[in-house]
Amino acid sequence: MTINKQRRKVIKSVAAGAAASTLPLPFISRSGFASDPIVLGMPIAQSTAGGVADHLDHLQGAILAQEEINAAGGILGRELKLKVVDIDIFSPEGCQTAMHKLVDEKVHAMTTPFTLAPIPTIDATVKYKAPLLWGVTQRNYTNHVAAHPDKYSHCFQTDPSEVHYGYTFPIFLKDMKDRGLWTPNNNGIHIVQEQIAYCQTISRTLQEAIPASDFELAGITDIQFPVQNWEPVIQEIKRIGAGAVMLDHWVAAEYAAFCKQWRADPLENTLIYMQYGPSQPEFLDLAGPAAEGFVWSTVLGVYADEMGTAFREKYKK
Repeated sequence: MTINKQRRKVIKSVAAGAAASTLPLPFISRSGFASDPIVLGMPIAQSTAGGVADHLDHLQGAILAQEEINAAGGILGRELKLKVVDIDIFSPEGCQTAMHKLVDEKVHAMTTPFTLAPIPTIDATVKYKAPLLWGVTQRNYTNHVAAHPDKYSHCFQTDPSEVHYGYTFPIFLKDMKDRGLWTPNNNGIHIVQEQIAYCQTISRTLQEAIPASDFELAGITDIQFPVQNWEPVIQEIKRIGAGAVMLDHWVAAEYAAFCKQWRADPLENTLIYMQYGPSQPEFLDLAGPAAEGFVWSTVLGVYADEMGTAFREKYKK
């Protein structure tokens, strides 16, 4: 369905229960625009097991931009519209199906936050060549695009690769330790790793960086999305007893569940670090006060300046 001007809270209330392509959203005519709008295609996950909150954030940001652009007269006098289709971010076939739908609709450009099958996703767009702007955070993807610049000349990236989470972790720990902000029980690092390529790359780059650091690898624990119960993982963290734990996952809701379970039965003075997931608004909504005391980072966040603050305020409305 093509979305015209819609409030973000309306989209949020319905996205969890129905695909945007089936929503009875009304067409809102706007006088003063040229008859031919510019259509931005948006593959947005609405029915998959994970990634829905991430994609909703992206959609809401796009709607905010759409409202501001159209209120200012559009793009060279042309109204901006959004064409939203559901996408299965876990399945290569599902990713390609969503992209093919937008190609068939002849949208002028496309944007989506990420998929877990990035190369099949972009391969579905190479013949059409409409600009694609997204934030897939995978080094294997960026390496592939760099090796085929002509084929993927229409693909544009917003954020760095996930490798930075891995090799910078010992640097962060040393800085905390040297400044007296953290006194570790020991110099061990325990990696709790999910199995998707993104998380495995983070784990690998961390393992490669540890030998040249002040720290040592204490252990590796595998987890598999969806994590229904964190208790076995928490007990393994206690058994290994490392001074720092990298919780190498990505789903905000499951990070929040971990925080609550950990709070009920923690290992004192162990630093728990999480990447990406807590940057989603959903994390704090679900974790609440239980999030206090954990540390996290993201390779692409909202600026902590006047511009970033203004964006936050607009986004919340």
